[in-house]
Amino acid sequence: MDPARNLESQVLAVEQLLASQAAQVLLQASPPRPAAPLPIALLERYDGNPDQCRGFLMQVSIYVEEHPEMFTAPGAEVRFTISLLTGRAREWATAMWADRSPLLSSGGEFHRALMEVFDHPAKNGDIG
Repeated sequence: MDPARNLESQVLAVEQLLASQAAQVLLQASPPRPAAPLPIALLERYDGNPDQCRGFLMQVSIYVEEHPEMFTAPGAEVRFTISLLTGRAREWATAMWADRSPLLSSGGEFHRALMEVFDHPAKNGDIG
């Protein structure tokens, strides 16, 4: 074999090896990309309308799931929900706040209580 060709093929092999290793180093050095939060619409306020109770609570749950960093303090989910209440629903929550109800410390318990008071499912399973 021609020594010049042998040297040329060895140089080519070394270049390919270096390129491969450089690509691996770049992959290892790149920090993982954070997952972008889903674009969630701002929630509408809830006035106590029985036809809108479940939809409102579903939207609150979706918002909380997509922004968990905002709801780490005890009762944060409840305070967020109360901030979206108007009319009869806010009056109900105001009475609970004045009484310092234990339901104010748990989002799940507060939402269940809100459903008991304001959610009245459609009769005979009718949704529309």
